[in-house]
Amino acid sequence: MRGSGNRRRPEGRSTSLLPGLRDRLAAWRNRLLAPEETPSRPTPATAQEPAAKRPSPSAIAARTSPLTVIQLFWWTLTLGVVAGAFLYHLHVRYEGVRLGYAVSKARAETVRLLAEQRQLKLELATFKAPDRVQFEARERLGMQFPDHSRIRPVEAPRGTATSGGAL
Repeated sequence: MRGSGNRRRPEGRSTSLLPGLRDRLAAWRNRLLAPEETPSRPTPATAQEPAAKRPSPSAIAARTSPLTVIQLFWWTLTLGVVAGAFLYHLHVRYEGVRLGYAVSKARAETVRLLAEQRQLKLELATFKAPDRVQFEARERLGMQFPDHSRIRPVEAPRGTATSGGAL
């Protein structure tokens, strides 16, 4: 049956995610504690002797080799560099997406403005057309072509050239 939770595990196998973790932790602990300082159960013969003391943190630190500290430093530095590179990668991706949206928005605005410009040029050409000017003058402004009887010639003042002279 799937998903019933009644699976049988082989005898002696660990159910943890990291098999052998308990063994590795015990080995590490034994390495930190000197063999003479390893706590043990008192036996009847040694029941009279004082129990082994647990080492102080400074004693454990004194036994830690400088190579371990250097390795810890380099691992920490490496982790920091990797984390920084990951954050930089995220920043670059975010900026790329943000700028992509900004470019898309600007292109849409350009298309809209070009369409509006075409429409305004068409309206301008329509308003400049002589037929349109004449229609607006007659209908909106009430203008008419003058009769010949209403046209009066204007005489040029004396001393001015009447034909082709420079002003």
